[in-house]
Amino acid sequence: FQSANNRPLGDIPNSMTIHGSLGFISVNNSGTIEIVGINDFVSVSTITGLSSPRYVEIIDDQKAYVTDLAEAGITIIDLGSYTVTGEIYTGKSTENIVKYNNKVFVTNWSNYYVPAENNTIQVIDTETDQLIDSLVLTKEPNSMVMDKNNKLWVLCSGGYFGDEDPALFRINPDPLSVEQKFTFPDINTNPGNLSINSTGDTLYYLLNGVFQMSVEASNLPGQQIIEEGNKSFYKLSVDPFSSMIYTSDAIDFQQSGYVYTYKSNGEFVKEIQAGIIPGNFCFVD
Repeated sequence: FQSANNRPLGDIPNSMTIHGSLGFISVNNSGTIEIVGINDFVSVSTITGLSSPRYVEIIDDQKAYVTDLAEAGITIIDLGSYTVTGEIYTGKSTENIVKYNNKVFVTNWSNYYVPAENNTIQVIDTETDQLIDSLVLTKEPNSMVMDKNNKLWVLCSGGYFGDEDPALFRINPDPLSVEQKFTFPDINTNPGNLSINSTGDTLYYLLNGVFQMSVEASNLPGQQIIEEGNKSFYKLSVDPFSSMIYTSDAIDFQQSGYVYTYKSNGEFVKEIQAGIIPGNFCFVD
């Protein structure tokens, strides 16, 4: 970005969402959304005035939603003018976001900036831009995916201080209800980074290594397919086109980290040196 625009991107880019030929980069501490061409990274527009943007979800060709760590609401962006046109009040901080038909589901992961229960997901009607439902799960839902059966999966760490047993939930989005809860046996563990493969039938998550789980499974997997070893995995993602597995290692969060790629069965492919704190991944077909 800096090479293409002769200026820094900002303070802590958190995620990137692709829409057509554009990338929407949420820059967390700067409170901005930087919109760039995905082929050259030249800036098209900068949306300012947000508090702590986390993830962008494209609703249609006219609007997008932005979750926010430090606000009790979701920001609405006009995709024609690249301006903020409104906010959906949630009463809670919002993090991950998944669209399904005319609804979006958001996780309420943190209560650090917005004092509220951080053990729920909420449902927004994308036609009315209104909060319409919520569901209580376990503390700190940190990642969420939709599978091939249109079931929503939410992974909860149980809380930073180990308040509750970590759990993985399979949820029916309509009507909103928990279909199955998979409880992790150790309250002191911290599973995260739930991801899904290109065919929507296999889940992956981080827990001192990478675990793989069929969406049809009746129990949590007992063995990692990728052992962490002497690495310290920070983030995990699965390429939605090829199902290749990507993990990052931030090392000490001060020096350049690494990205490791694996085949879908866990076979190591290669190591790539990255910048400082390699985090979330974004993929282009």
